[in-house]
Amino acid sequence: MGPGLFPSNWQERENLSVPGIYLRIKQYESDRLVAYVGQSVNLLSRFDQHLRDMMSLSVTLRDNAGNVVIERDNSDRLLAYNQIDKIYPLLKAEVSRLNFVYAKCGDDFPVDYLKLVEALLKNHLEARVGDKIKTLENRQNISLGDFPEPVIIYSEGTSLRDTCAGIVNNLMGGDPIRYSPPDWMADI
Repeated sequence: MGPGLFPSNWQERENLSVPGIYLRIKQYESDRLVAYVGQSVNLLSRFDQHLRDMMSLSVTLRDNAGNVVIERDNSDRLLAYNQIDKIYPLLKAEVSRLNFVYAKCGDDFPVDYLKLVEALLKNHLEARVGDKIKTLENRQNISLGDFPEPVIIYSEGTSLRDTCAGIVNNLMGGDPIRYSPPDWMADI
């Protein structure tokens, strides 16, 4: 999902108004990638929030090489308004390179597991920062919680466009992500 691919009718929008896990990926010159891992009980609403934040200069804005022009803390946002002719072409390019890769949760997927899957995916990508991914924008700690069951996450991208499939395969690597509950939980 990205520019030119957002749903145009209510049924398509309704199909995206479901819980899921997502990667927000931006690719820059020299194949530099910047990613963000998230989860939401309403994917379309969350995608809209990301775009709205970008359009209002409320998030990190990068140039074509991926270098930071405006920090996320908004300290430069008021100054950016003084340079609107310079900033808006960068903003347009930033929005144009944005892609959301997502997995919708089925009816049998417990919504409680969204945070666990988000944390596992973030931890996996953080371990790969510097290898295939240059920056992970949301590096805050997300607790794995106390899940009593093992979890295995497989990356399967057959429904992705070829360009996104290659990016996701490079980001994820070939091995599944695994979670095993702590030993102390075996006694519960």
